[in-house]
Amino acid sequence: MIAICVSGIIGPDYKKIIDRIRKILPYPIYFGTWKGRDLPDVDNLQTFPEPNFHYHPMLETAQKPICNIWNDLTKESGKIRRVIGRREQTRTSATQILGHYKLVESIPKKYKTIIRLRYDSILSSEVDFKKYIEMAENGKVIGFGNFKSEKVSPILKKPASDITEYTHKSIPRCYYNIWDTMIIHPRKNMENAWNLYEGKNLMGMEWGWYQVLCKQWNTTDYINVNGGVILQKLCTTPIETLNNELA
Repeated sequence: MIAICVSGIIGPDYKKIIDRIRKILPYPIYFGTWKGRDLPDVDNLQTFPEPNFHYHPMLETAQKPICNIWNDLTKESGKIRRVIGRREQTRTSATQILGHYKLVESIPKKYKTIIRLRYDSILSSEVDFKKYIEMAENGKVIGFGNFKSEKVSPILKKPASDITEYTHKSIPRCYYNIWDTMIIHPRKNMENAWNLYEGKNLMGMEWGWYQVLCKQWNTTDYINVNGGVILQKLCTTPIETLNNELA
């Protein structure tokens, strides 16, 4: 069975984004956020203590991906060390992985395929996601993102309906990372995420998602999909306008 897990921190338009999710993906939805944060007005809500990172998930893990983008970010002259404030900003870059892990652990065991979304993930109404759900039911991990290059996410009027699929190492952006604006995955693949964190080994950003969902299972059975979903901050059309098109 399939369940949607929405986690993270809410924004002012979260209700409208959730309404859109419900119309496009007709599956049970569960919600999670951190204690002490603003709470969404939803059913099926779980709250968890927000983890305190006692190590830096981009700079201090024993496990490191073989990835030029990671190397460029984390080297001595890289952005994380060089740009003021970036080191502390990225210290919490694996928090979203743990929030999803906690939420998945809390939902009924009958759900074996998970659709992970954020409170600011805007889905395209023109993409048929059933294909990717079926892939996940058969063991594959599918990440979704919105990129025009290895380093830049473009600003668009709406989520792209033209999609491109990339396999492991097919482009530089697909070296040991899972794009995370939306992820569809087998439930069991999220196991052990908390253990990695407690062992000071959980990595941040898209590399941490790959570490949990693929690396620990010794598999590269994933694809990253460019298009189909976009973060609200990168979408120039108001969510109300997009939702009116669904009516």
